[in-house]
Amino acid sequence: MSQSGALCTAILDWALAKDIGFSYFVSLGNKADVDEVDLLEAWEEDQNSRAIIVYMRGCATAASSWRWRGG
Repeated sequence: MSQSGALCTAILDWALAKDIGFSYFVSLGNKADVDEVDLLEAWEEDQNSRAIIVYMRGCATAASSWRWRGG
């Protein structure tokens, strides 16, 4: 998950060259319908998610108080 479209493009280009895939890859854009907390909560419930990588420059929602409850 990233707030930077340029970073997303760079990561996808790198991953393609290394034959690396992702279950989910999200550039948040203007976040009209979905925000950071929505995504974090959904991925937390996904049994196939083993890692979550986030790049955020700021967060206006409650994402800063979200805590991963996995183990």
